[in-house]
Amino acid sequence: MYELFPGDYAWSQAALRGIFSGGTPGEVLRAVERLAGAAPGDGEAWYAAWDAVGAAAAARGERNRADGHGLTAATAFRSAALYAQWAVAFLAPSDPRRLDGTRRSVELFGEYATLADPPVERCEVPYQDGSFPAWLVRPAASGVVPGVVFIPGWDSTKEQGINLALALAARGMATLLCDGPGNGEAVAFRGLPDRHDYEVPGGAAVDALRAMPDRIDPDRIAVVGLSLGGYRAARFAAFDHRLAAAVVWGAIWDFGAAWRRQLSRPGSALPTSIDHALHVTGSATVDEVTAKLDLETLEGGIAGRITCPFLILHGANDTQIPAGDARRLHDEAASVDKTLRIFSAEEGGSAHCQNDNRELAHEAIGDWLADRLVRR
Repeated sequence: MYELFPGDYAWSQAALRGIFSGGTPGEVLRAVERLAGAAPGDGEAWYAAWDAVGAAAAARGERNRADGHGLTAATAFRSAALYAQWAVAFLAPSDPRRLDGTRRSVELFGEYATLADPPVERCEVPYQDGSFPAWLVRPAASGVVPGVVFIPGWDSTKEQGINLALALAARGMATLLCDGPGNGEAVAFRGLPDRHDYEVPGGAAVDALRAMPDRIDPDRIAVVGLSLGGYRAARFAAFDHRLAAAVVWGAIWDFGAAWRRQLSRPGSALPTSIDHALHVTGSATVDEVTAKLDLETLEGGIAGRITCPFLILHGANDTQIPAGDARRLHDEAASVDKTLRIFSAEEGGSAHCQNDNRELAHEAIGDWLADRLVRR
């Protein structure tokens, strides 16, 4: 993976994700330029750089909307929403600016949604005694279409799936971008921590889509899980056979083992802080985090329960999760229709979840799902 901050994996992967999750290269590079000379891991410098870029994008959105240029304003608001998330990414969860930035990000994404084409609408997914938030991104054409549930990863959010959702909309599919337990708004504002049995919130998202039969075909619903969402999607597919297809975007066979491996290697590719782990798992100690993450495994025959059409994407040079996890998952899944796609350094996309070129992943996922859900 190309490192915009040589030797600093966390900042480098975050900046690249900023480009591919809704930002623009020029603005991201402006934030990178502002950080020239900053000490590695300086969360205050990171916050100031991304906050400035986000404020400029939001102001541009306001000006364009006032001028009657709705689509241009929408693009600016979308970028500003993502920059607000990146600004607070390395602040402690207890820092008031982190909550404020998360709230501001959702508000800006809402401004984007009111102007977006294709349409984007705010949804609530009924879950347990309450709900968790989501965005529904639909193709421009009306009618009944296939639906896709998007599950974010360890430190990502529903908004960061927007470019994938747009790629799927262009191919005739609607996407429900979810902040389920452990992600974004769900953990920040609703106290919903991560859980290992993700078929429960995943099933709730399928129920929500099936409750829209005038817009979503209940027999053509798939899941896409990113990074830790890859484990979640595999677990979901193993236990909920209503899914018409499943995509693991970054395989994780045993997240507890991966977590232990990173903790034992100071300076290794651990993209988030211990504080973040405590926050998203609802834990008081690292040992409690580890005990919970030890449950996030596909051991015990779980992978063998996957029978739906199944796609696995992985990077050959993934420094967080070895490609062997993807190969093992592919080998043990019981699906007749299963595909393993490992991206090489030569073609690009060899980093974790194709963070070095996510467009390749958007295309691969979009085309594979279109073949099975749209054209069938």
